[in-house]
Amino acid sequence: MAGPVPPQAFVSQSAIFIDMPGPLGASKQLLTVKKFDVKPDGSVDVVTTIGVDTGAGWRQKPGGFKISLKIVRIVGSQREVDWEFALLTKKVFTISTEDEQNGRKLSYLCRVSQCGQESDDQGVHEQDIEIAAVYQTIDQ
Repeated sequence: MAGPVPPQAFVSQSAIFIDMPGPLGASKQLLTVKKFDVKPDGSVDVVTTIGVDTGAGWRQKPGGFKISLKIVRIVGSQREVDWEFALLTKKVFTISTEDEQNGRKLSYLCRVSQCGQESDDQGVHEQDIEIAAVYQTIDQ
């Protein structure tokens, strides 16, 4: 019979950093990100063959990553990052994430894919950014 499971300390904070060189670039921690979502573009599929009732193996489809950011807009014209300028000038930059207390660190080599904005009658004014990343590195 198993005893009680001890409580775990789960990650409740993380940090997002950007290193975007050049004019209107930024090299800092991002503080206006409300949601950060990373999804792989590639996949692994099961391959079937004649005479094999179950899967015969796997086929890996190559791909990078899609990163979606939901950003809270701030009052004034000075934004934390000028995402539209990065899209127009095809800037290549790095985004990194780090879990609290020196946790896992992930970095992505990126370009902005889409910029959008949304507003509603309840006073929610946010920016939706989609980023294409060619690779991910795990630092820890």
